[in-house]
Amino acid sequence: MTTPGFPAGTLDEEGMPRWLAEIQNDNLVHTMWVVRGLEPAAALPLLDTDPEEIRPCVLPATKNPDDERSLAAIALGLDLRQTVIVAGRVGDWTFVFEDSGYGVYVNELPAVVELSRDGQEAASTTFTINGDVNLEYAADGQHLFLESTSALDPERAPDRLLPAFAGAGVGCSPWSGEDDLDDYLCLRVLCALAGLALTPGELRQLPLLAAPYDPERY
Repeated sequence: MTTPGFPAGTLDEEGMPRWLAEIQNDNLVHTMWVVRGLEPAAALPLLDTDPEEIRPCVLPATKNPDDERSLAAIALGLDLRQTVIVAGRVGDWTFVFEDSGYGVYVNELPAVVELSRDGQEAASTTFTINGDVNLEYAADGQHLFLESTSALDPERAPDRLLPAFAGAGVGCSPWSGEDDLDDYLCLRVLCALAGLALTPGELRQLPLLAAPYDPERY
């Protein structure tokens, strides 16, 4: 796999960004958002996170291989039944990672729309417990792209996403279809879009915010 957006050592053997593999729990389900020009402390409440629950998050240096929780859940002292959302910023972009694959709708619209409403751009991907994966993109409050990887075609994506597809290891012309797909393609697209080709060590150097997330609450 050729992935020009990711230096050597930043992807694992399955193509998942190593910093996300580091933070992930053993179930691998997740939702991730990236938004340009919005601080983590401002992004988390837009994802229906209780502002009173948001706190600094210092990830543990290592993970016990017998512990199925994500690193952020361990840092907050959450148990296996609880979901955690963790956010940080690199350059102009904020990332938010949620470790149970629920995704979030705000005012009955995908959360990327709310994140992008004030002139921002935002993208997200969700990997569900059923193995379904999608990719969404919005700008200026407009929902511009939503496809699952089973039907994903970069040639239908907004021009703004095409360099991110190329950085993630997908050639857009010609598009070779299913041969170019894997479970972590959408995560790589988001990371390539937002300049998040991090190592686990670089992740730990970032100031992070996190909060429990209870989908039953909303």
